[in-house]
Amino acid sequence: MSPDGMWSIGELAEHAGVTVKTVRFYSDRGLLPETTRSTGGHRRYGPEALDRLHLIRSLRTLDLPVSEVGRVLDHEDRRAPAAESDPREAGDLSDRVTHGTTSRRRPP
Repeated sequence: MSPDGMWSIGELAEHAGVTVKTVRFYSDRGLLPETTRSTGGHRRYGPEALDRLHLIRSLRTLDLPVSEVGRVLDHEDRRAPAAESDPREAGDLSDRVTHGTTSRRRPP
């Protein structure tokens, strides 16, 4: 991590154990927003991007299509302010995915 606390796309990919192409794919689809751009126009990511990337990868291992992952992340983003003001909302999806307590309903 650089002195400004930001990672390049390659550093984020390395920490997450994925390829730069994977990070770019999710970023280009709006699932993994970059925090800023360098003066040279390169994507820069904060530490929260690593958590979000892990959540994306966990959801994908549940066979959720990318479009559904986007809907789940949108829902989580809308819940984030509520979780900050109400500790009962703190048991968010990322915790449930990490601990294997989510289930995906299969169509009949």
